[in-house]
Amino acid sequence: MSELSLNTLYYLDGSFKDTEIFGKDVPIRVIFEKEGPSLYGEELIIQINDGQTFTLKDNTTASKYKFGQTIRRNYGEFTVIKSENFHNTSPIKVKVAKSSSLAGSIRASLVINSVSEDTDVLKLSLQTPVPQKGVAILNKLIEVANKEELEDKNRIANNTIKFIDERLKFLTQDLTGVEKSVEALKQQNTLTDVGSNAQMYLEKSGASSQQLADAEIQLNVLQSLERYINQSNGRELVPSSLGIQDVTLSGLISKYNELQLERQRILRTAQEGNPVVTNIDQQLTGLQGSIRENLNNIRRSLEITRNNYRANTSEFESKIRTVPSVERELQQIQRDQSVKQNLYLYLLQKREESSLALAATVNNSRIIENVNVNPIPVSPKKQLIYLCAFVIGIGLPVVGIYTKDLLNNKVQGTRDISQYTDIKILGEISHSEVKGNLVVKPNSRTTISELFRLIRTNLNFYTADINNKVILVTSTMSGEGKTFFCANLGSTLALTNKKVVILEFDLRSPKLLDGLEVSNNVGITNFIMEADTSIEELVKPINGTPNLYVIAAGEVTTNPSELLLHERVGRLIAELRESFDYIILDTSPVGQVADAFSLVPYTDSSIYLIRHNYTLKNHLQILNEMSERLKNPMIVLNDAEINNYNGYGYGYGYINNNSNKKLKLIG
Repeated sequence: MSELSLNTLYYLDGSFKDTEIFGKDVPIRVIFEKEGPSLYGEELIIQINDGQTFTLKDNTTASKYKFGQTIRRNYGEFTVIKSENFHNTSPIKVKVAKSSSLAGSIRASLVINSVSEDTDVLKLSLQTPVPQKGVAILNKLIEVANKEELEDKNRIANNTIKFIDERLKFLTQDLTGVEKSVEALKQQNTLTDVGSNAQMYLEKSGASSQQLADAEIQLNVLQSLERYINQSNGRELVPSSLGIQDVTLSGLISKYNELQLERQRILRTAQEGNPVVTNIDQQLTGLQGSIRENLNNIRRSLEITRNNYRANTSEFESKIRTVPSVERELQQIQRDQSVKQNLYLYLLQKREESSLALAATVNNSRIIENVNVNPIPVSPKKQLIYLCAFVIGIGLPVVGIYTKDLLNNKVQGTRDISQYTDIKILGEISHSEVKGNLVVKPNSRTTISELFRLIRTNLNFYTADINNKVILVTSTMSGEGKTFFCANLGSTLALTNKKVVILEFDLRSPKLLDGLEVSNNVGITNFIMEADTSIEELVKPINGTPNLYVIAAGEVTTNPSELLLHERVGRLIAELRESFDYIILDTSPVGQVADAFSLVPYTDSSIYLIRHNYTLKNHLQILNEMSERLKNPMIVLNDAEINNYNGYGYGYGYINNNSNKKLKLIG
């Protein structure tokens, strides 16, 4: 990270987000000589003024400096210099990241995969917002890995050479002493030839001595290796390739050296007390004991072999005792000299091999394909973003509407009604802005008037097979518009030259006469309780609407349910049947009181009022339960949101072009 200066991050100030720049795109460099503890939370903004000066802004101040000038702040001491590709640009933001967090970020973004199971080829990939930065990091990682691999191999070879040089130093001194002894002995004595038998014994003794010498060499090397391990502090690499033919020892030494290298590599970035280092130390201690034990086993085996060779040599020596003592002494010296010479030559050979390996050390890894940048960004994916935006743009409103409908427990339209009941829908009534109960008048062509005319048409169609004179109007609860509907339905029917009377049977809360300019001094309760009250006294015409009459509720009583069961109620409706074409009964809500059911025997059809965004959906279940008790039930949706009739009916009629006068409209 220090070689690439990754700790120092550079950004170009953008409108929506800052853009990181790296390498040749950075016109300046910020070099920190000292770093304070608050540096990692600081943001520096550098605005290049010209080729000589710049303005530095931090969290506290804004000052002007020259390039190359040392800047001292409480968060550190640094210098701003121009890079090779210096150019003036927009303000540059500079941030400093911690090495640990930066290393963790790179490690999380680095992906190493094997190309296939049958090869040792690895594929390295790194995701970064700046392609040039990713290329530089990958190249540096490969370079450092190759460098460390060479260093590890060279350290093992150098350690082996060092060990061999020390042994050669001692062997040289021993050989010098032996050669001087041979030289002195030859100068003092003249040696003669021995007989053929002695020669044969000597040859056998020499062969046995050679085997003994080989065993001595192995033991000598083994003892040297034991001394080296015992004298080392447990943190040195163990020499390898010294000719000891033991697979277990070679494996233990190789594992020991690998752990030593791994420990030294970790100590570059960690302390001695690190748990990973402690774990490796424990493994090294265990391996060192295993190596000592293995060396002891090998040494004991070699000592047994050496003792056997000594016994054979002693046997041959006993047979050649006739050889002159001087000759025998010379042979012994030469044998000792031969052992030391063989060991000396063996170590020289191993030293040359180690030196050659050191000189010819190469990396085992090769770069098959150089680092390249994917031209298509892997994140964020535009197609996925567009798809998510499209799905959210379409799905969010749909989910919102669905959720709104799901949470809304009130009737919103005829679709809600159809989901809960199979009763015929007579029609819909839009919201009325006109004050008063009566909005349908002889010359009215408003939207709501046309909707009432449509209901009149549907009513005639649905009741074509019955003599529909008495119509009961009710609802689930008060406030759903029964009285308003009764008044305007009666007015709509009266426009067809039919005599219509509306009876205010909502004795508990009479509201029919509000806005109709009719008094309520004599009504239905008076007729029931006073035998001398005639029907003619009850019926009152509606001003401005021909053929439309009304019978008020009369005085409010405390027992309306009992009054509706009186036989004079049937008499009243029966006599009205003979005088009127339509009789409309405005009754109490069936969801609150049972008054309306007392009038069902006198009716021909029933209209059930449901109000938009007012009637609860679960009230429709009440309608289903009561539909069997009502005659020819039909539903009207009141206060509905209707757009199909906007503007319809205004001034609609036939015009006499000659007189420019409208003809009389027929309701």
